[in-house]
Amino acid sequence: MMRKMQGDIRLYHVDHLGSTSLVTDIDGEITQHVAYIPYGEIFVEQRNGSWNTPYLFNAKELDEETGLYYYGARYLDPTHAAWLSVDPLFEKYVGMTPYGYCAGNPVKLVDVDGEEIYLSFDRSNKLRDSDFETWKHNNALHWKLGESPDHEDIFFIGAHGKPKCIYMEDKTEIKSGYDFDLYFLNTPEDNLYSKNHAKNKQTVIVLVACRTGKGDNSIGQQLSLDLGTLVIAPSEYVQAISSSNFQVYDDGIFFNTGGYWNVFYKGELMEQINGYDSRWFFGKFGQNAVQLKDFFEGKTAEGLLNQYELLYQRKHGKDLE
Repeated sequence: MMRKMQGDIRLYHVDHLGSTSLVTDIDGEITQHVAYIPYGEIFVEQRNGSWNTPYLFNAKELDEETGLYYYGARYLDPTHAAWLSVDPLFEKYVGMTPYGYCAGNPVKLVDVDGEEIYLSFDRSNKLRDSDFETWKHNNALHWKLGESPDHEDIFFIGAHGKPKCIYMEDKTEIKSGYDFDLYFLNTPEDNLYSKNHAKNKQTVIVLVACRTGKGDNSIGQQLSLDLGTLVIAPSEYVQAISSSNFQVYDDGIFFNTGGYWNVFYKGELMEQINGYDSRWFFGKFGQNAVQLKDFFEGKTAEGLLNQYELLYQRKHGKDLE
């Protein structure tokens, strides 16, 4: 990152959290060096003059009078490793203190605005090998969910995700219907999608991948448009109730931060299914909560496709013959 200050050009060299580590001038001479304690408190600071940058931990501005970082939604006190105010979205993180920074993991997680936690990425915006292996070890939601014996005609995909992308177990990134076809039609293992494609049949797809249904033009919505089919994807983070085996569908899948299963058909949001788990979210949050397995109880892929095709036609003012 480059910034022009008082007629001089300063180049900022940041770490994986976006924190300023070195500042150099246009000639490459180091003008400032900073090292941090995990929660942002300055451990070492060296400079070759009176000028110094206030943009330090997570590239946030440090107020030298108060010693606080301003994130937009609230202030972080690095000395006490805590926010000064309650998380604006505290109801999403039941079981964690609303004053805690990054769920106690400031080395791998970032909170860009004081509201929501994200996994840190490298410069290519791809998961690092170490992060991916950690996720694989701790998360039972691999794409083996596609083997659910109770719903052999519905294609479940368990993977790591974010709103615009799905990360498969081999680190393949899926960002469009083209990527989806390229991956699942060429994988050496048989899968429901490739079998249906060979028969010219549509496939109902369920993405058990965090936040793949969040926001406008999410990857869930994009896949439903590109593939012309029904795609169900979560708006928030999900996890398995049982993480000891791959048969997590039978044990249940819930939102650990609250949210909805968004139902997309041919690129349009058709329905939102309340995904709050009543054992974790009480009052209004747990009302009418539906486990994914309960939603599919007694339903078939053909029945679901017909149901949402009818809704789609009615939404567009068309009558089915």
